[in-house]
Amino acid sequence: MSKPNDRGLFAELTARMADVNLGDLDEPTDEVQDDDEVVGVLTDELKRLYALRSQEIDRYGNLSVKNMRKTADLMESKPSPDEMRAALEGLAQEKLAHKIRYNIVDALFKAALRLEFPALADKKAALREGWQVAAHHDRSGELPLTLLVGLLSC
Repeated sequence: MSKPNDRGLFAELTARMADVNLGDLDEPTDEVQDDDEVVGVLTDELKRLYALRSQEIDRYGNLSVKNMRKTADLMESKPSPDEMRAALEGLAQEKLAHKIRYNIVDALFKAALRLEFPALADKKAALREGWQVAAHHDRSGELPLTLLVGLLSC
């Protein structure tokens, strides 16, 4: 496979998606929740995009470890302040480039998911066992009714 900079970003992402072996994917293991509304099953194309998103997360994590090692090696070599600044700026640029790549793939996945399943347009999406796609009604930010009534009655 080519290096990321050998061709355009979308050509590279498309080629990487085509290389995904669906049989190798670990499907989600979370069970459908009581407050989930199952809206369908993830298509093979979206599974590939999901795999690509997971790969980008792994790449970013690997880069972070690599950068920590490079920084430690750099510190041992006792560089001049200018050399140190230049090296750290290079590492920061590489990290930012990977973060941007992940954000692009993540946004593509989320947008494609909502286009494929219009019921998700204004809801939080969740992947469940069997590649089920669910509209998840996350109530973690809501105040319990008893607490709300108690606050209002003061």
